[in-house]
Amino acid sequence: MYGSTWSRSAGACDPWSLKAPATGDADPGVIRCGMAARLRSGALLAGGALLVGWLLFSWFERQMLYYPDPDLYTTPEREGMAFEDVRITTEDGVSLHAWFIPAKVAGDRRAIVVCHGNAGNIADRVPFARLLHEGVGGHVLLFDYRGYGRSDGQPSEAGLYADGVAAVAALRARPEVDPAKVVVFGRSLGGGVAAELGRRDPELAGVVLESTFTSIPEMAGRVFPLPGIGALVQSQYDNLSK
Repeated sequence: MYGSTWSRSAGACDPWSLKAPATGDADPGVIRCGMAARLRSGALLAGGALLVGWLLFSWFERQMLYYPDPDLYTTPEREGMAFEDVRITTEDGVSLHAWFIPAKVAGDRRAIVVCHGNAGNIADRVPFARLLHEGVGGHVLLFDYRGYGRSDGQPSEAGLYADGVAAVAALRARPEVDPAKVVVFGRSLGGGVAAELGRRDPELAGVVLESTFTSIPEMAGRVFPLPGIGALVQSQYDNLSK
């Protein structure tokens, strides 16, 4: 014969099949093959379910952490403060939107960077900026994280850290600011950004945290008291260690 054919019996095992063969009175080898096929099917289904669950949890975590608002409903000018509309480019190329509010007193070279919380945008922080401007003095920089207000990109822990670094660098580069007199203020989620800036930059004149948590995993455990919930959280913002 110039050709040959290959066939298998009804009870033969296909090692790549997800369907176990009908065993009937088949020999033990075929039975073991059927069991292996079922185990393989179960493992693939379980792996798929875990992947889908992880993706859903990641999406839910993101929704819980970040509440950006693209609409700026007010400006510092409406609160009686002169300001400059500026753009800041981060190290990874993301363009951020910010408002620079110059000091009321000529020659005051102190400055403060405001790292806001997880919701809204810099428009919501204009009244607070006025309190700083009038009560503390110095220059004030309000900036929006990536994905907030008129800033480009999407928020993430590493991204927000990069945004904070770029905001401080941009403020220090201004001629009316003394680079050695820059303070970082962080509230809520912004406290996590401020704490990281303080860890990275010993040249900061000070770091002020308000209503800041110890870490995201610990906070998740308090909000959702389920066993092991903290281990599933991807974002850390481990402020206590800093």
